Amino acid sequence: MSIRRKLAAGLGVIALVAAGAVVAPTAASATGVTYGTVTLSPAGPYLPGDQVTVSATGLANGAPASAAYPTSGSAHDNGGGLLAAVCVGNSNPQLGPSSCTTPGQTSTGAAALASYGFGVPASQDTFSATLSIPNTTTNYFGDYPTYTCGNGATHQCLIGISDFRGNGPTQIPIAYAYGSLSVSPAGPYANGASVTMNYTGLVSPSAGATNGGGWSYGICVGGTNPQLGPGSCSSSTGGYDFVGGASGSYTISVVKGAASFSDYPGYTCGNGAGNECNFTISDFRGNGPKQIAISFVKETPTVTLTANPSSIAEGSSVTLTAAVSPAIAGTVQFKDGATNLGSPVTVTAGSAGYTTSALAQGTRSLSAVFSPTDTGNYNNGTGTLSYAVAKTAAVTTNTALSVTPSAGEAFSAVVLHADVTQTSNTLGRTLAGTVRFKEGTTLLGSATVSAGAAEITFNTFTEGVHSITAQFVPTDATDYVGSTSSSVDFTASAPLNPPYSQDVDVTVVPGSMSITTPYSSASPFNLGDATVSADGTSIVASGAFGTAASGGITITDTRAGNQAWTASAIATDFTDGSSHTISADNLSLTGLTQVYTAGNALQSGDVTVTNVAALGGTQHAFASTTNGNGTVRIYGTLSLNAPTSTVAGSYTAELTFTIA
Repeated sequence: MSIRRKLAAGLGVIALVAAGAVVAPTAASATGVTYGTVTLSPAGPYLPGDQVTVSATGLANGAPASAAYPTSGSAHDNGGGLLAAVCVGNSNPQLGPSSCTTPGQTSTGAAALASYGFGVPASQDTFSATLSIPNTTTNYFGDYPTYTCGNGATHQCLIGISDFRGNGPTQIPIAYAYGSLSVSPAGPYANGASVTMNYTGLVSPSAGATNGGGWSYGICVGGTNPQLGPGSCSSSTGGYDFVGGASGSYTISVVKGAASFSDYPGYTCGNGAGNECNFTISDFRGNGPKQIAISFVKETPTVTLTANPSSIAEGSSVTLTAAVSPAIAGTVQFKDGATNLGSPVTVTAGSAGYTTSALAQGTRSLSAVFSPTDTGNYNNGTGTLSYAVAKTAAVTTNTALSVTPSAGEAFSAVVLHADVTQTSNTLGRTLAGTVRFKEGTTLLGSATVSAGAAEITFNTFTEGVHSITAQFVPTDATDYVGSTSSSVDFTASAPLNPPYSQDVDVTVVPGSMSITTPYSSASPFNLGDATVSADGTSIVASGAFGTAASGGITITDTRAGNQAWTASAIATDFTDGSSHTISADNLSLTGLTQVYTAGNALQSGDVTVTNVAALGGTQHAFASTTNGNGTVRIYGTLSLNAPTSTVAGSYTAELTFTIA
């Protein structure tokens, strides 16, 4: 497959002098001396006006000594400057400035067609400039009045950089794009994905170039890499069409990784600089539409985490191994839950390992997080493992006590300090517990162990010798064994100003509870008139038993001990004074709401209320609390729902509230 023809050594270099005078077209001056390298970015093919950056390296001290310039490597080597330009090709001698474009000329694009680099020292090794690609209808070359740039040998133009004597890197032919190319579906693509390349306008390329009898299509090197010939494209992805046509399509398989470019051995297709590849269609002279860069799906490597041995006891070593597939470069961070185990480990031949003896007992959630070096083509990958670490026997401890000072006046402040140590600290356990300071069996005080120590200050030692011990009580007796210190004495002398003790007596009265309403036998609660309901199924009446502002049921508890209480209600059947009754089960107390008294111990959430659907029969709890001191008021709705068989008349029932 041929996308761009291979370059001939010494083809087309500029022959100019510093003052701009034309050098005689002898073999030496027309060809110049080839040295250094030149690259184009982006690589072609190009449309007229496209911007391209021309970069050259290896320019310093390139020209050898000559009769005119006897000192190789002197300041005369580059003639005082460098030129980046487009020049005639097809083996036409470049006779002087008029065989190339000049900085004053422009094309369709904003950049000029050439660029000078004046005053460039001979020691400078690199030079670059951004140029526009010439259009294919304008003549830019005074030395060749009818010459225009385009595809095909008779219109070949070259682009490159040389010094003002025509010495420099071999120039690169310009390949022009024509027609159009699109791909379906759009990327990014996985390796082996099927893609259709659709093309139009391939029969009539610019400047008279023909298709040479057919088209080639496939995947080729991209980026700044020049496509030198068939070996710059993958033989396994494309093919040839000897018939060709203005429009059509080809279906190929995407290649990610090694693509078998013989011109670029070892080159791989992928994301990022140095791995660029393009979808390409061209005629058999390497001309065609602008190529389309391929974007690839980032692959997530598979990480398999294993442990040897398969389980351990606390304090034993285990080797964790992460196998990464594919075997790409990167590092693995081993983790125990969210905690890193050591530093990231470099992957070698698809594997990384880490040995640790710091795993705590229990079922551990281990993981291996792989971070690729090539983040453009690969995601992170994670392998996980549930790993059992058996608990060993409880670790023994030692407790040491110090008393400061060891002697002093009775009732003076004495610091009791205990240090607790574990006889083995290789298991990663955290020493936790409490130290109890005692005199004999009498507890003087206790303190929580922090950083292996606990301390209290005691100031009620009476006159005499006091033998003190410190006892460590572990939080988890399966982690640590408790221990008791040796006794340490504190000698208390008679105080200079002995304290005087005085008894104070007080009597706590039991207090009382009360539950009240604003109603009584003299001023009963009146439900009003009971009438047949709208649906005709019952006789109903209701009234507000208190409001948010006042009334309802008031409960006050002044008992000692902050005790619990429960409030209940029960009603008798309604009677009209003769033989007619209404069952108390037809009476309900609902919509109960608490109103708390500001500043009382009882506050929002302390009292629980429960609606009562039928108040007959037995006591019905409607409010309760576990800590009752204070006052709360409860209001709701008292409703009657009697059968339609109820005889008309005035009825009375007794509603009783109790609290206990």
